[in-house]
Amino acid sequence: MAIISSGRFVSAGSNVSVYLRSDLDWMWVYNYTTASVAGGAGCQFYWQRGMDAGTGLVYSKTAAVNALELDNMASGGFTLFDTSLYTVGNAVATTAATDAVRPVVSTGSTAGLVTGTVVRLSGMAAAPTICGIDFEIDTVVANTSFLVRWPLDNAPGAAGGAGFYRIVPNEPQFAPRRRFVVDIASVGATTVVTTSVTHGYAVGEEVRMYLSSAANGMVEIDNQQGTITAVDTTNNTFTLDIDSSSYTAFAWPAAASSPYTPAQCMAFGSDGAGNVTLLDDATGNDAGIGILLGSGAGFPAGVTNDVVYWVGGKSDQTFSDDFTV
Repeated sequence: MAIISSGRFVSAGSNVSVYLRSDLDWMWVYNYTTASVAGGAGCQFYWQRGMDAGTGLVYSKTAAVNALELDNMASGGFTLFDTSLYTVGNAVATTAATDAVRPVVSTGSTAGLVTGTVVRLSGMAAAPTICGIDFEIDTVVANTSFLVRWPLDNAPGAAGGAGFYRIVPNEPQFAPRRRFVVDIASVGATTVVTTSVTHGYAVGEEVRMYLSSAANGMVEIDNQQGTITAVDTTNNTFTLDIDSSSYTAFAWPAAASSPYTPAQCMAFGSDGAGNVTLLDDATGNDAGIGILLGSGAGFPAGVTNDVVYWVGGKSDQTFSDDFTV
């Protein structure tokens, strides 16, 4: 006996988290849009338990209309998740990190990394201000490097050397979320904030800012609270009704500033009209299990406007050991 789940979605060009009532042992994904395109990107994808995180198989259309070519995906494929677990991954060695507003981190192993994965850097003595902070990542070059997704206000001022990264859970079980601040770009009648991972906040929520270190600048906003008046999901920013026109500018701390207290923010209240129930969320368990589908041409979640169908199952018996007949 097996538990079978199925569904469909229209791709927004970003990773898709498929939440399930049961765990998965296997999954097929069918890109209905690319299935009719000869010589197009992947149209059929497969994963089963035992494959490494982020991997899978892809069937792509060849020049012939109905011919399929099979290949494997080293990254950007299928990744199981369980948001009830807050288990930080094992340390993986890094060799370098560029001195840029979106650092590129070099590593010999990108196993389990896909766009949207959250990592925590450590041990980079030359670039301490990017260590100990959770960063969402973007482009992954298999077993070569990954790119920090949301830009810092300014480059840290020094390239990172050898160190480590660890994969960390993206979402807490309970709200409200605490986020690290990487940029406060707009100073004026309202204030625009960028966080190091997708903030998940909504218009109407109240947010308190924590900037106690002079290394970050804008210490005037420390412990102030404001209401979110706008959210930009493309750039991962939110706008607060805090007048910061007379405040000092925000800056990402230079390497020489370490140790320092990272800038942070935290949503703490509802909008008072019943539209955002954040305080209720703090007592509701939002944890779930499922599988993350990587996005892009030739990947399970596809590109914008692709129509995607999926089916997956949990078997009552599985055999994971390798054997030879």
